[in-house]
Amino acid sequence: INAAIRHYQMINLAKTALIREQLGFSVLSLKSTIPEAGRGIFVDGTALAGSLLAFFPGQIWPKEYLSNAAFSTALFKDDNNYQLSIRYDDILIDSRKAPYTVLNDANCNPWAVAHIANHPPKDVSANCRTVMVNFTEKMK
Repeated sequence: INAAIRHYQMINLAKTALIREQLGFSVLSLKSTIPEAGRGIFVDGTALAGSLLAFFPGQIWPKEYLSNAAFSTALFKDDNNYQLSIRYDDILIDSRKAPYTVLNDANCNPWAVAHIANHPPKDVSANCRTVMVNFTEKMK
């Protein structure tokens, strides 16, 4: 497994290098500098203020679905992988099935790593923030 992961990580590094050449920055998933935080995301290069750095991948669930107890219980039963994000408009993004480290599909989006961004430690200011962007089929 480690050899396969290293293979795909090398492909991902090559992809991010190409993106950095075109845009001046890319985003990498690496071991976090925050103790015991697992992986985090890092900007490689220089991103201008206001740049879109990453997307939250996954299935979306409007609050109307989540207020149904039977639906919510079935959706989240016995799952300790808490890769869930709630937007300001009460839409839940379920990133549990999104790639965590290895983007092994040619159609994987190298920007779809926001679900592994860590919060800064206490007394450290955040260097980015979340914004809502609604995508439509026409934007593919």
